[in-house]
Amino acid sequence: IYEWDEINSTWIHKRTAVVHPPNVGSNYDLWAYPTGFEIENNGNMWLIDMETNGNYLASGIWKCTDGEIWNRVQQFTFPYHIMIVTNRIYVSGAKSWGEGGLLHSDDGGSTWIKNENIPLLENANSAVIDPRDPTKIYYTFFGG
Repeated sequence: IYEWDEINSTWIHKRTAVVHPPNVGSNYDLWAYPTGFEIENNGNMWLIDMETNGNYLASGIWKCTDGEIWNRVQQFTFPYHIMIVTNRIYVSGAKSWGEGGLLHSDDGGSTWIKNENIPLLENANSAVIDPRDPTKIYYTFFGG
């Protein structure tokens, strides 16, 4: 992740430190295949990355609160989309081994709630909130 500094006409690298999750072997690469990025109004940054190249369970939902240090807050094998609406963080993706499907958090990523009452759960792609009615969420799916 890079941030453009208009005043100094330079790019700032925002991946200063990525904390290796304790339950992931040190031989696995982190952030091998990022698939989404989002920023909260308070400046917290979020990144999702997909498991690839045998990085077994090394992928997930990552959070940075200080602009430098990234911590994984949730393992997620194949996340495709992240979206923040007010204080709710939505992450959607394929459900397979490890974690996946349709998740959301209302507490900054400390806990995650699964939405499993929806068809095609295995193939979730993205989520969108209706701007005319914020109580409505739409999911898209592969093959559906």
